[in-house]
Amino acid sequence: MYHFQTVRLDLRADHDLTPLLQALSVELSVGGADPTATNIPISLELRTEPTDPASAIRDFVAVIDHLAPESLALWNGTHRTFSIEVSGVLTGNIDFPLSPELLQLIVRVGAAITFVVYPPEKES
Repeated sequence: MYHFQTVRLDLRADHDLTPLLQALSVELSVGGADPTATNIPISLELRTEPTDPASAIRDFVAVIDHLAPESLALWNGTHRTFSIEVSGVLTGNIDFPLSPELLQLIVRVGAAITFVVYPPEKES
């Protein structure tokens, strides 16, 4: 059975992301590469464990909606992807519905969507 793990928001830019990441780090966990490096993904995660992809994406969009104008200008210069991550064994199916309203939010913040499927963890 597959199960939902998390949603990451990956950012890439051809400029220093430090000021934007400082603004986002108030609400989000920042991981990944050096923010001064260009075109290398920086991963953002919610500080709380999301229960499903839709609620996670809504929470990310709420943070983005509250960015100050100078941070929003930096945001607009990034490439962004919501990475929906699941893991498990293919013994059935699992649905992660993305409603038209949710897709509109994703489009509004200019993000793409990827699905990452991890194999099940090996039992020890």
